[in-house]
Amino acid sequence: AVLKIPIRPKVPSQPLGYFGEVALNAPFSGAICSDTWLDHLLEDKRIVSVHYFLRKGDRAVGPEDGTPHCIGEIRVFVTESGAAMCDFVQRTVRSLKSVPIDRACNSSVLDESANDECE
Repeated sequence: AVLKIPIRPKVPSQPLGYFGEVALNAPFSGAICSDTWLDHLLEDKRIVSVHYFLRKGDRAVGPEDGTPHCIGEIRVFVTESGAAMCDFVQRTVRSLKSVPIDRACNSSVLDESANDECE
């Protein structure tokens, strides 16, 4: 260590926190109808971030048409325990009432008129 500054930080005896993330797959095929459908989750301080993989107007593929697309992701951080983190992630995902996918807009190529129908 130059100037007697340690280069190896001390590892805490207990974890400082627990990080978790969950990817959300499309439950069925159709057009994504919102760019902000997970934003309300950010009101909880344990939610670190939400990320959208598909945007409004994009076509999501569900299991009936192949491998489901990942449409979003939620990242969380809790300080209690790993079990508490897992429980929080499960409760958060189950609290989502619906996903913004319009089955009526289930076409391989979406045009602007289809996007208007999905609003």
